[in-house]
Amino acid sequence: MISSVKAYARSRLTLLGLTEWSDGFNFQNIPRTLLNNVFHVELRQCNGAGNNQGAQHIECPISVRLFMSQGIDPKTLIDDAIVRADAFISDMIMAQNRLTFDTCVKDVKFDALDIEPIDASNDNGIIIKVDFTVLVIIATY
Repeated sequence: MISSVKAYARSRLTLLGLTEWSDGFNFQNIPRTLLNNVFHVELRQCNGAGNNQGAQHIECPISVRLFMSQGIDPKTLIDDAIVRADAFISDMIMAQNRLTFDTCVKDVKFDALDIEPIDASNDNGIIIKVDFTVLVIIATY
């Protein structure tokens, strides 16, 4: 099911020690005091990717934002962010993780990574945005 897409990302991030920001759409209202080790998962437009007599294939793009603000210099913060992003990407795409999570989640493809300051005037906090496409297959029989 499509609900498995966000649930899968949440499960992987929680195991990595992060906490979800629960606002469904607005990630820009996270208080500065909570900006460290917080994530936000955005499910974007899902599209049918083919079907056959027994299954519907659905591609669901997601954007995951990881927030870091550890009171260290920006260069070290960025270096730490890259290490965190590497661990998260590896964890998300690992076959053992996705195939044992749910019978619907069949594949996870890494699409893009972007690291940017939380706002233009403050680079002591950063947002790591990671995009994936998750393939879900739903039985139609």
